[in-house]
Amino acid sequence: MKTIDLQPFESFLINRKLAPEHNILYYASWVRRFLQTEPPDSNLKDDDRVIRFNDQLERNTAIEDWHARQAVRAVQVYLNIILKQAQAHAKEQQP
Repeated sequence: MKTIDLQPFESFLINRKLAPEHNILYYASWVRRFLQTEPPDSNLKDDDRVIRFNDQLERNTAIEDWHARQAVRAVQVYLNIILKQAQAHAKEQQP
């Protein structure tokens, strides 16, 4: 399985104060779980991938509602900010 480096994501959350520092590792954990269960090469749009991930979390009785909300927030920040920045940077690097 491919190693996922979420250090830039964690730094972004800390620098922008988007989550309490004691929650940063949880946010990274949720994003890692999302990326492992929702492959980006699927035909689904990101919003649909998030909905499907949320549905999976809600069906899991071991996960409380607030955990699922935290997970979705973490994934949305990751997809909408970190991933989009990385994609824009990659496009800039292309000749």
